[in-house]
Amino acid sequence: MRIYSLMLLVLFCHATQAIEYSQRQVQFQHAKFAEPLVFNVALPAGYERNSNKKYVVLFDFHPHADTYLTGMHDWLSHNGEWPWLKTIIITPQAGNPVGKLFDSTGKTTPLLDFFEQTLLPKVDKLYRTNGYRIFTGFRINASLVLSALINKPNLFNGYIATSPELSNDLAALLSTSSKKLLRLNDKPRFIFFSHGDSTKEAHLSQLYDNYRNILLKYAPKSLKWRYQAYENHYFMSLPLLSVIGGIEFIFDDVNKGLKNKE
Repeated sequence: MRIYSLMLLVLFCHATQAIEYSQRQVQFQHAKFAEPLVFNVALPAGYERNSNKKYVVLFDFHPHADTYLTGMHDWLSHNGEWPWLKTIIITPQAGNPVGKLFDSTGKTTPLLDFFEQTLLPKVDKLYRTNGYRIFTGFRINASLVLSALINKPNLFNGYIATSPELSNDLAALLSTSSKKLLRLNDKPRFIFFSHGDSTKEAHLSQLYDNYRNILLKYAPKSLKWRYQAYENHYFMSLPLLSVIGGIEFIFDDVNKGLKNKE
């Protein structure tokens, strides 16, 4: 009976930790949009209690990404922040039109300018961030991740780009990355670049090879990168696989030597 009671107590404690994961919102007025731009902010378990602690920020541009990111993060961080450090997760609310700022030609970067000048400074002001930021994305959002790396490299420290759209030199990624990557020799950065082998990506196979070759030839030593080609997985599974792989890669140095506390 005593053992049974202890098991119930453990289960209750874990459930309480999950419930602590609280959702907030930030919103902005923008001259190009009549409605406010609303973003969801997920604060990790213990945020309110640990008032002196500062946190990593992870941003994903897909409004549905918070459903798997918060759950995966809760699982991968609850065991002593191993392997995922406690993180504040930012995603746009469904219907947020801010994506219309994206310039697919790559000649201008108004969406990234909004991140730099408005969104991220306000997040830093409202929440206890520690200055380390990760940007994740799938498909065209992964193209935005790559654009941030070469055009606004000081916005984020870690990048997870899954199955980026590279057709027609979207955002000038293939035509300008070689030159712009050479400029990134000022501080450590991490990029996890991945894709699958589904029919949805068949038209991108050669372009993925081209981008990987650009990284091989032009990435400076300060840019730590990993390429992962997933085989025999469903297309919609790829962002989840990549987030886990990317998190393990980005935080590998932090976690080396840590023991499992289970």
